[in-house]
This record gives sequence, structure tokens and C-alpha cells, in this order.
Amino acid sequence: MRVSGQVFLCSLAVVLLLYGCSSEETDFSPPRQTQKVMKTAPDSEAKKPTPAPAPAGEEKKAATVERVEEKPVAEEKKAEAPKPAAVQGERKGVEGGYYVVNKGDTLAAIAARDDVYQDRLKWPILVRFNLGELATLPVGPDFHERELPPGMRMKIVLPRSSRPSGKKGADPIWVVNVLSSKTDEKIVPPAVALIKEGYPVYIARGEVKGAAWMRLRVGFFRKRAEADELGKKIKDFMKYDDSWTAKADRKEFDEFRGFLNGAP
Repeated sequence: MRVSGQVFLCSLAVVLLLYGCSSEETDFSPPRQTQKVMKTAPDSEAKKPTPAPAPAGEEKKAATVERVEEKPVAEEKKAEAPKPAAVQGERKGVEGGYYVVNKGDTLAAIAARDDVYQDRLKWPILVRFNLGELATLPVGPDFHERELPPGMRMKIVLPRSSRPSGKKGADPIWVVNVLSSKTDEKIVPPAVALIKEGYPVYIARGEVKGAAWMRLRVGFFRKRAEADELGKKIKDFMKYDDSWTAKADRKEFDEFRGFLNGAP
């Protein structure tokens, strides 16, 4: 019996030893790793770089651009058509040496234009070079202030350049002073009459003792004798006794010499 007990104890010890080894192996064995299957993405689905965040305000700007691009083509702003050369009601100026009369124009108003002579008293120059167009216009004290027919083409003659001779007394500065007046009524009709006879007429401004005068004159002449001779003819034609020969100053000569060619 003693031997059997010892055998039993030895067998029990062996069994316990084997069980201890098996538990240690189980507790300390490395955990099993589950192998994940990775699917290969196609080339077209390759990773794309993450875009950088837009600066402040850019998102609003981008949205505005998108809204503009989404507008129908019909709403796009059309290019403005070029304006016609002459707008209805627009007052035309001098083109090609001619002025087209507008409604309400008068000889004095045309002469006073910036693109003509800048002086209403230079209306006789217009008459001299447009006698054919103005032949039917009644002559009277308001001749230069009478409305002209719209559409009439008036020739605008610019002053011709004329160089002084440089010699004292050589310039033709003698004139016939037909008459002087403070009013248009006395000076306009004789001016038109002389122009129709072919005389180079002009109206100059003058001042005597602080009073403004208009001087109806014919010129220019190099010699006083020439002016005296023509003055006699004008007196007989106009039935005037108060005409005289005068000497124009340099300012008056420079102002009108480009329009006049002396006596006919």
C-alpha cells in the first residue's frame, strides 16, 4: 500500500507539471495578428493632393464668378454701337471750309462762333464770299440779325497769311472810312450795298472819348492817293459827304489784312 501511494503522488506531480507548462505557453504566446487585405486603387483614383484652404474673401469671390459664368448668353452686355456722326438736333460746325446753317442761325451769330471769326462784327466777310446764297435776303437794318434758311451752305474763308514787308511805310495801311456810327441801323445797309458793288468792306471797332463806335471801312491801300481816289467814288455812289481817308493802326491791319485784297 505504501508503494502504491508513492506511485500515485509521483503521477500527480507529473500531471501538475505538464499542466503548468501548458498554461504558461498559452498566456505568453504572442497574439495572432489578423492580416488585412488591401485593395489596390486604380491609377485614376490615385491619391490627390489636398488643396490648401482659400484665403479669407476668396470663397465669396469664387461664388460671384460662378454666378456670372452661369448667366445665359442672352444676358451678356452687348457692345455699344458707334454713335452716328451727326445726332439729331446737334449743331454742326465748319467742315471742309463750309458751314451748314442751323435753325436760328444769323450772319452775326455765325461770325461770332469760335470755329469761324469769334466776332459778330465780321459778318461782312461772310456776305462778301456768299453773295450768291444771300442775294434774295432782304436788305435792312436787321440784315445781319435775320434768321437764315436752315441747310444753307456758307463758305468760310480763313484769313490768308500776309507777312509785313519790314520796311517802314511799305505796308498798305491806308483806308477809306465811309462812315462811323454807334448803331447797326446806320451802318448795316450801306455795308451791304458796298459789298454788292465789290468793295472790300469791313467793320472795325473804335473808341472816342470813352464812347464805342463802329467804323465802316474799305481797305487797304499802300498810298494815300489811292485811298483818296476810291473815297471820291464811294461818296458819289453812297451820296455821302462825311467819308474821309484814314490810317489804320497795326492791330486793325493785322486783324483784317488776311481777308482783303485792296480795292477792286
